[in-house]
Amino acid sequence: MSPGGGPLPGVAIVGARGARGGGGVLVSLQELAGGPRVAALGAGVLGWRSARLVDLIERDLGAPAMTIANGAGVTLKPHGVAAVKLLGVRLTQG
Repeated sequence: MSPGGGPLPGVAIVGARGARGGGGVLVSLQELAGGPRVAALGAGVLGWRSARLVDLIERDLGAPAMTIANGAGVTLKPHGVAAVKLLGVRLTQG
């Protein structure tokens, strides 16, 4: 979801699961429209303390392209896939 609560244009969340060792949540994104873009992950039902880019076997690749209040921006290549490990995940209160 985008920070405004709508869908990410041209980007799909293709997977979400608990990270290895119970260390957070792994979210996988894919760019679908054929152009490079920055996808913004914003807190909705889940909030998190920090986010790290990881490869698909959860090796740390560094910080996301940008961090924003309650969110992170991830750079995606055309038709590319990226994985983000969300740390300190919690349910948000409505």
